[in-house]
Amino acid sequence: MRWIIEASVLLSIAGIMAKEFFLEGWPAPIVVSSGSMATTYLGPHRVTRCPDCGMEFACDAVGSRDNASATCPNCGRGGIELAPDIIAGDRLLIDRSTFAWRAPRRWEVALFRCPERASDYCIKRIVGLPGEAIEIRDGDVYVDGSIARKPLDRQREMAILVHDTAWSSAASDLPNRWSAQPDSGWQIVDGGWQCKLRSPSINWLNYVHWRRTAGGPLTIGEAPIRDEDGYNQTTSRQLNDVTDLMLVCQLSASGKGTLQLKARDGREEFQVSILPATGAIALARNGREVQSIQAVAGLLDWPTEVVLSLIDQQVVLAIGGRTELIYPYVPPSSDLHASSQPFSIGASGLEILISRLQIWRDVYYTRPIRSANSTICHLGPDEYFVLGDNSPISRDSRPWTGGEVLRDSLLVGRPLSVFRRREIGN
Repeated sequence: MRWIIEASVLLSIAGIMAKEFFLEGWPAPIVVSSGSMATTYLGPHRVTRCPDCGMEFACDAVGSRDNASATCPNCGRGGIELAPDIIAGDRLLIDRSTFAWRAPRRWEVALFRCPERASDYCIKRIVGLPGEAIEIRDGDVYVDGSIARKPLDRQREMAILVHDTAWSSAASDLPNRWSAQPDSGWQIVDGGWQCKLRSPSINWLNYVHWRRTAGGPLTIGEAPIRDEDGYNQTTSRQLNDVTDLMLVCQLSASGKGTLQLKARDGREEFQVSILPATGAIALARNGREVQSIQAVAGLLDWPTEVVLSLIDQQVVLAIGGRTELIYPYVPPSSDLHASSQPFSIGASGLEILISRLQIWRDVYYTRPIRSANSTICHLGPDEYFVLGDNSPISRDSRPWTGGEVLRDSLLVGRPLSVFRRREIGN
C-alpha cells in the first residue's frame, strides 16, 4: 500500500511538472475561440457540403445567423444552407519548452499571453523579429525594406485552396476551369486530365478562373483570383486580386519529350521545361533562360506530386517532395494586372496522366481599415510582430487594427498537436 501511495504521488508530481514546464493543454485543453488563425486553426465553426461539387468546407460560426447561407469556395455555388450545429474550436497541445532554449523563428506559430489581458491566451504567426522594421505592402510582409520569402513547407502550411479537380461541379452548364483546344490531345479523366498525343508541338492545358456573377445561378465571368475563402462567409469587405499562387498536381509522364509548366504573376511569365527521361530542368523568365539544374532521370515515370509556386516573388519547383529549383526575383515597377489564367501545363512528345489538379493561394495581408500614422513598425530588442493567418478578421500587430507587438516575456510556447472534433473532407 505504501508503494502504491508513493508511486501515485510521484506520478501526480510528474504530471504537474509536465504540464507546467513542458506541455500546456493536457489534461485541460487549450481551445481556439476565434477564427483569426483559420484555416490553420479553426475557432467555433459550422461545416457544410456543396450540393454542386460535393466539397465540404468550414464557415466561421462567431456572429453567424442560424439561417445564414454560404458560397462554395471551390465552384462558386451560392445560397448553400449551413448546418445548424456549431462545432467547437480546435483543441491544442502546447509545447512550453522550445522557446526556453531558442528564440521564435519567422513564420512559426506561437501561443502567448494577450498583451491587453494577460489572463487570456492568443495564438498568431510570428513574422517580425526583434530589431526589424516591418511593413505590409500589397498583401506581403516586408522586413527592412525587402520582401520576406516563405520556404515551401510554410507556403503549403498557410495556403488557402482555390480550386480542386477532385470536386467537380455537377451543373453541366458550368465550364471546367481547366480547358484545352479540341485537337490538343487532352482529355478529361476522373479528377484530372490525360494527353496521349505525342505531338512535337506543345499541347497546352490552361487554367481559367471564373466567378459566378449577378444575372442567374449559372451566370459566370472570367476574373482574377481574389482573397476570398469559404471561412469568412459573414464578412463583407472589398476583395483584393491575388497573384501569389501555387499549382499542385499528381502527374506521370512517359516518352522522351518535354513537360512545360507556365506561371504568370500579373507582370511576368515564367516557364519551367522538364525532360523527364533525362531529368534536365530549365527555367525561363519572359522567354529568357535564367536557371537550369540536373535532377534524376525518369523522375516522372510513376505518379508523382509536382508543385510549382509563385509566392513571395520567387519561383519554387518541387517534384516528389524534393525542392529542385528556387529562383527569387524582383518584379518590374510596372502596374500589376492580375491574370485570370495564371497556370498552364504543356506537353510535347510525351504521354501525360494527371490524376488531380489543385490551385492554392497565399495569405493576403489586408490593408488598413482606418488610417494610421505609419505603416512601418519598428520593433524593439525584445519585440515580435505577429499576424493572424485569417487576415481580414484578425486583431494582431498591424498598427491600423489597434493591436500590439508581442514582447518576449509574454511567450508561452508553440502548438505541438491539434485535435479537431470533425475533419473537413476537402
